[in-house]
Amino acid sequence: MSWATQTGQVISRKLEGDGLGGWALEKSGSLACKTDFKSKVRLVTPSGSSPNYKTGSNDGDKVAFWEEVPPGSKIEWEVTTYADKQKVASDRVQMELTYLDVQYITRLVDEILGELSDQQMQDIASGNTKIIEDKVESKLNISQAIVTVWSDVITTDSKGVATGTIDFDPRWPDSEYTLVIHYGYGGLGERSTEEKRNKFLLEDVVPALVELSLAIAATVATGGLATAFAVGAYATAAIDLGIMSKQYLIEGFGAIDTNQYGCSFPLLGFNHAYSFDVGFAEAVDASGNNMNNIFNNSQLLESYKLKALKNFWPTAIIGSLIVGLYLKTVLGGRSNG
Repeated sequence: MSWATQTGQVISRKLEGDGLGGWALEKSGSLACKTDFKSKVRLVTPSGSSPNYKTGSNDGDKVAFWEEVPPGSKIEWEVTTYADKQKVASDRVQMELTYLDVQYITRLVDEILGELSDQQMQDIASGNTKIIEDKVESKLNISQAIVTVWSDVITTDSKGVATGTIDFDPRWPDSEYTLVIHYGYGGLGERSTEEKRNKFLLEDVVPALVELSLAIAATVATGGLATAFAVGAYATAAIDLGIMSKQYLIEGFGAIDTNQYGCSFPLLGFNHAYSFDVGFAEAVDASGNNMNNIFNNSQLLESYKLKALKNFWPTAIIGSLIVGLYLKTVLGGRSNG
């Protein structure tokens, strides 16, 4: 059986650079004994098999992910809490399973593209996504983009261990799912994270969501031309979505300092992410049918054709897929004309 395991603190280099990679202090201003945390997760299919997982990283952060999860599968998990690095102890752990609402993102991007001028579209074709980022920032409802379908607060036993199972409900939509397992809370309850939350949403979530949403749209938009990139694109999306969902949830876990035993947590707590592709390709294909406002000017479309073809193939998967949006209009214009 293939278990994915994470231990200790795992965060991006950027968060470390922001001074969030350290440890909380006691009221006295000194460092208490240190907590520690371990989690492991595996996917179990209806046939009882446990498929292998892949791992990916971005800016020092990492995620384990499973591709093409069969219907009827379940997640098995186990966590271990440590009052300090040498001693297991009973404590509480938060778990949250989220998915990216592909239809919401597609509608949002489609709406925004329909509002852009010809000059703005040309700028985007050249790789400038700041225009879209500004509009997403003003329109985005992050809780509609990253949706929680299951959550729980569990308490480990006297050996610091808890286990459990999460079934993928057939009523849940096809998408990329992320399980974030979090150990950390505010025993002192003195620190607010609101300022950091707002800063993170503006600097990290919005740009990442813009890039991912454009990539999703482009994967649909380019049809056969994107086939060569499809496998890599979905794997890249699994990594980026898992890390983004994890970092977004970090902002909602509240103040963190020491545990009930007086031992310090990392400033962000421990946060382990595991992602699951549950019909993600199907969700992308279905949502792409709702995009109506990309381009309406046939002459403008032709002017993008050479630029898009020139830029699409040589560059990195996610970045290059952005210009694939414009191939949609070329292909679509021909099929409709």
